[in-house]
Amino acid sequence: MKLKTALLLVMLSPAAFAAGFDEKFAGDDLAVQSWMQTIVDRCKGVAYQKPLNGKLVLSGLMEPQPGASAVLERDACYTTGDFHWIVDLELDFSKNTQGAYSWNIMSDNGEVQLGVALQKNKSGSWEIKGLRGHTCKSLSEKIIRLEKNPCKLEIIRRKTGYQLLCNGQLFFSADGDTAALASIRLTVSGNAGKAVKSMQLKKL
Repeated sequence: MKLKTALLLVMLSPAAFAAGFDEKFAGDDLAVQSWMQTIVDRCKGVAYQKPLNGKLVLSGLMEPQPGASAVLERDACYTTGDFHWIVDLELDFSKNTQGAYSWNIMSDNGEVQLGVALQKNKSGSWEIKGLRGHTCKSLSEKIIRLEKNPCKLEIIRRKTGYQLLCNGQLFFSADGDTAALASIRLTVSGNAGKAVKSMQLKKL
């Protein structure tokens, strides 16, 4: 039987950023406790260390059962129109762990607009690919394989057009949803290591 727990920690008014939004998540603001929602499924939550040198270090899940995952979510304050999301990561390339992380941008009705998935292979390398949203039509798709750092991921939306980039290289484009961006969701599975150095969301 699935165990699901949702804890609401932070709620911000959608009107607060009606004129524009430029939010930088860094340092202590990356701590798991500062995310607005945690959803746990067949595990005890996300295994992490408190921000060290301005980074949130994740190492998968605590006490996972088969099919376990956990979700962290950040408020995006109903950002409308064109926007640019950026996250800088440090990935663990050791061969003794496996797992996956996915970042999704979410509408206020809970639908995925678009996302990016990171999957660690047995070889220690990471595969990165785009995730099509509920109303998106993909225009171009390819998988990027990383065998060393750095890892800078970007999602850019201009009107109905979406572009996903890794270290400046376009790997996914789509045409899709223009609804307001309500939240940014990070889903964790397995026990692969990753450090979130910074994250930013800004209107274009």
